[in-house]
Amino acid sequence: MNPMLLDQILVLVFLNLLPIAELRLSIPVGIIIFQLPWELVFLLSFGIHIILGPVLYFLLEKLTGFFLRFAWIKRFYDARVASAQRRAKPYVDKYGIFGLSIFIFTPFPGSGTYSGTLIAHVLNFGYKRLFIANTIGSFFNALLWTFLALTGAVAVSSLAGFA
Repeated sequence: MNPMLLDQILVLVFLNLLPIAELRLSIPVGIIIFQLPWELVFLLSFGIHIILGPVLYFLLEKLTGFFLRFAWIKRFYDARVASAQRRAKPYVDKYGIFGLSIFIFTPFPGSGTYSGTLIAHVLNFGYKRLFIANTIGSFFNALLWTFLALTGAVAVSSLAGFA
């Protein structure tokens, strides 16, 4: 395997795992900056998020009690939970799995796999329902950002005279 390709893939994995970046940054970087095949970038990013949701849910179940003993962590956790619940709970209560999927899909900061998993944990959604919601939401999120990156790449290359 080409060492540069491996480096680029590792950067994409890292970007996908950053809560503030997730798919919103990894897909445009992979397609526009690294000029990797969109299929590779899409499948890599989507695959990471399919795995990320259940792993985060497991970690939240196992480690939350331990870490909430620390006051500063509890304050941060409580603030994140309150914010996530305020934004997502009405949709999850009304639409269930699809409500959580929509929240995960929504391309705004503070939504995505991390917040969706936190909401699923707080609302006792369970692994199976989270997996379904996260898969649906992450698929459409990856699809959206792939489309935006491809059309953005075409627009930028056209302006630069490369197309």
